[in-house]
Amino acid sequence: MDFNLFVRKIAWKILDRCLDCKACQQLVDCPGGTYPGGEGCIGCGACSMVCPHSAIKMIEIEVEEEGREVIVVDGNSFEVPGRTTVKYALENLGFQITRFPNEEGLFMPCSTGGCWACVLEIDGELKPACFTLVKDGMEIKAAVPENLVPRRLAGGFLGHLVGGVGTPWQLKGKTFIEVVCFTVGCNFFCPQCQNWMTTLMSRANPLTPEETAGFMTNARKKYQVDRMTFTGGESTLNRRWLVQCLREVKRINSDPEARLHVDTNGSILTEDYIDELVDAGMTDIGIDLKALKNETFMRITGLKDERLA
Repeated sequence: MDFNLFVRKIAWKILDRCLDCKACQQLVDCPGGTYPGGEGCIGCGACSMVCPHSAIKMIEIEVEEEGREVIVVDGNSFEVPGRTTVKYALENLGFQITRFPNEEGLFMPCSTGGCWACVLEIDGELKPACFTLVKDGMEIKAAVPENLVPRRLAGGFLGHLVGGVGTPWQLKGKTFIEVVCFTVGCNFFCPQCQNWMTTLMSRANPLTPEETAGFMTNARKKYQVDRMTFTGGESTLNRRWLVQCLREVKRINSDPEARLHVDTNGSILTEDYIDELVDAGMTDIGIDLKALKNETFMRITGLKDERLA
């Protein structure tokens, strides 16, 4: 049996860096119910990514015999480390975890429990693998059901005065020009992120496309605008959710003046994905390229995966 199977990750607070800003407590709905470095930590890493002062790092510890659990994956039983995430347990069992949705493997891009792209059927319920605690006897189906009603953490639904990437410049500087849905979760970790408190938070309820479209439509009426924008975070991570949101918003807002705008870093867009967004109702897209050279791009985005950059 692979020795790495009995190693797990925990968050460790670097005390001389911590400024007690409490971002790790206020933004992260800790699935272990603990603070960084506490005994309940399950190693999801969300608090480490949220910390604006780099005061939390992830370390590996060995798991004692009594700290192991038995889970059932697609009908087969496996022994895995306890007090860890479903994502980490599956990775240690040999499942391919990918940040590219068009590759073989389980697509898990954000690791903060925000985008809900990694949902699996766990004990009969749909839960994000990156943010769910492994428990003894847990049953997991490592495939997304075809009849899945997608959900994602999202919020905002506010009037925007300046718009986002790709908003026509001639509209700016007058009054509210669009309403915005901010999606939670991103596959980049830009240290200068202007929206990091939304991008990295997990203290929110996941919304269905119908709920999202309703909030977006009400906001459009309130602010009396025609443009409705999905931004983030990275809005494209949960493809099924975004496509269904666009279809539902378009269905409710069928007038020719309605504009459906998607802001994105462009990292996982493919020709067929863009075509599907257009077919679903997207009228505008803004792609934030950030840099021309890969070295600069990696520094700006916080990415260590050169291929993704």
